[in-house]
Amino acid sequence: MKIRIIEAENGLQAVTAAEQSLPDVILMDISMPVMDGYEATKRIKESVKSGNIPVIAVTAHAMPEDKLRIMSAGFDGYLPKPVHRAELFQELASFIPYAEGANDYSPLRKKQDAECEAEKKPADYGNIVFENVTILMADDDADNRSLLREFFQDMNIRFIEAGDGLAASIAAEQVLPDVILMDISMPVMDGYEAIKRIKENIKSKNIAVIAVTGFATPKDEKRITDAGFDGYLSKPFSRAELFQKISHFVPYTEKSVGANNYSPLPEITERLENEFAPLYEKALESGNFADIEAFARQIGEFGKQYSLDKFVVLGRDLLTHVGNFDIDNIEALLNSYPELIKGEKIWLFGNLRGSHLTDK
Repeated sequence: MKIRIIEAENGLQAVTAAEQSLPDVILMDISMPVMDGYEATKRIKESVKSGNIPVIAVTAHAMPEDKLRIMSAGFDGYLPKPVHRAELFQELASFIPYAEGANDYSPLRKKQDAECEAEKKPADYGNIVFENVTILMADDDADNRSLLREFFQDMNIRFIEAGDGLAASIAAEQVLPDVILMDISMPVMDGYEAIKRIKENIKSKNIAVIAVTGFATPKDEKRITDAGFDGYLSKPFSRAELFQKISHFVPYTEKSVGANNYSPLPEITERLENEFAPLYEKALESGNFADIEAFARQIGEFGKQYSLDKFVVLGRDLLTHVGNFDIDNIEALLNSYPELIKGEKIWLFGNLRGSHLTDK
């Protein structure tokens, strides 16, 4: 690539270089000596000469509030460390032209075209139907429970309601629903204590429990998965998002296709053993950050593909600790992986096999 790269070791040097060289884009670290990234970006944007240069923050701070502060400070983009080459190029492509093969193509136009194509495609989960399924909804807000009922109109669904965690734990044992949608903040007993009781009960421990919560920070997500929830939905969520999550735990049919008897269990098991076991062993034995990052990214994508939230959280947390050079937490997460695999296999076997789905 014909790229001219100019380097600066602190924010003050970056401000000077921006005005003198007028680069096409600036990659700005936040924590720097002399002048940090916030002050540097402020000065760059206030300058008549450099005010229109896109500035992308490159930072280890990955919490939602960090991103909000960064974007509010005038940055045009945001890349959390560690940065993957593809992610970097994707972010840069939003601000500068590039050539793809023999075609020069405006990044903005390409993005708009992709969005138009996506809008033309029908929602994957908007056309499915659940039949002969029992769903327990635990939420102290009657309006929320009513809204969820509307999502399942015209379906043969047995819908049971509970106004608090204690009532939910009792109903779970007595009714044995196929899936539980559990609010976190409830009176009498919250969702964390309720799922603890449900998972400790021999009768109800294999029921899939999905957290329904307004808390959406990575810290909240980790607490939810660590508590034993099998998945989570952040409010507000769409009907398609709800159906997508539930479809991983109970059988369903597609209106236009007919019965869906596909079980992802063999595919998941095969990939864990043949694809991810070698990646994990390599990351564990080498201790090389590049190997750990590769494992983290791929296991996270694997979790997203099959809606296995614990793998999503594992991948994200590993990337965060790699970016912070936090060796102790990296080792702890890697050492926890075998138990995570064991627990997920037991859960998958009990739920996907037990739901009368057959293999491909």
